[in-house]
Amino acid sequence: MFKYAKILLPVMFLLAAWSSHAVTVGEMAPGLQNIQWIKNGPVDISKGKGKYVYVIEFWATWCPPCIESIPHLTALQEKYKTQGLIITGISIDQDLQIAQAFTAPNAEMKYNVGFDPAGNTSKQYMKGDSGIPIVFVIDKSGTVAWIGHPMELDNILDAVLAGTFDAKKANQRLKLSKKLMQQMMSENYGEALKVSDELLELEPGNEQAVGMKAYLLHLSGKDDLAIDFVNEQIKSYPDNTGLLNTRISILFQLNKYQYLEKECDLPAVSRVNPMVLDAIARGMLNPEPGRREDTMILQVALKLVETAYSKCKFKDDEQKSLVAATLARCYFKLNKPVQAVATQKLSIGLTKDRNKIKKLESALKEYQTAGKSGINK
Repeated sequence: MFKYAKILLPVMFLLAAWSSHAVTVGEMAPGLQNIQWIKNGPVDISKGKGKYVYVIEFWATWCPPCIESIPHLTALQEKYKTQGLIITGISIDQDLQIAQAFTAPNAEMKYNVGFDPAGNTSKQYMKGDSGIPIVFVIDKSGTVAWIGHPMELDNILDAVLAGTFDAKKANQRLKLSKKLMQQMMSENYGEALKVSDELLELEPGNEQAVGMKAYLLHLSGKDDLAIDFVNEQIKSYPDNTGLLNTRISILFQLNKYQYLEKECDLPAVSRVNPMVLDAIARGMLNPEPGRREDTMILQVALKLVETAYSKCKFKDDEQKSLVAATLARCYFKLNKPVQAVATQKLSIGLTKDRNKIKKLESALKEYQTAGKSGINK
């Protein structure tokens, strides 16, 4: 979407909600037409009015962020199923057999999964340029209450299920978000900053709005001001742990690697989302085209992911498995195949996802071969 190679993780989540969609917040949700049900189902939104809250996710097997969201969606379905939540993933893959082969053996997908053969449902919800994964939350009246990234659902669902969700504020946020998007696309960063201030006035301390303003300050050449701004927000809203994630993402964006290392030694790092640290570490393990691997950067990546694995709190073993796999990759790239092998085995033991296990075992063989030959690459 932008010419910049690295975008802050919270900003990535926010941009998903800002894309244009065929249906918007406040409208009645379309039905799920001509869906071929792969797991559980069928789901009929019209029959759930007054009883259920629906989360409709659009995803595909070729989309890594979609795959990473699966354990989270399952955890949410388990947590809220007695409160009337029904989660449904709609595959927009081109081939039914591909979707079936991925979904059927996947023990992590404990919610309804369907395939959209003609694309009728996805067209009713999304325009062609909409990114995935994307979720539409439908309240008990059958109205679209919220649109966004599946990893942001937690607080939204609490409010929607309780009937306290502020749809008016959500609509205001969406309008401001679209306005900000237009200014960013035109590279009018000064005007975009003004809109970001309006978003913060609407939702003070919102970590995504904070992240966006800091990102805009960076684009305006004001890196020090960006860091100071995030630190001020953390002081003002000490209970908002999401702002800690934002600060770490900002430091990565600004290539402040020494600062990132210091973050790992702070007591507050235990409250950071380990998946944020993992995502940043993986970004460091895969340099941009034309750039060679830097040992110093790899060492920072190692510290980040070691911190995530040993100090942070995971939602489930699937998350821990993902972080362990990243940790193993760090060891491998730093010519430590013995540690890589041991950690990869831990990763395999933590997951029940057969598709993931195949990939992990393939990497394990690579590490074992390196250990026997004494070379890593």
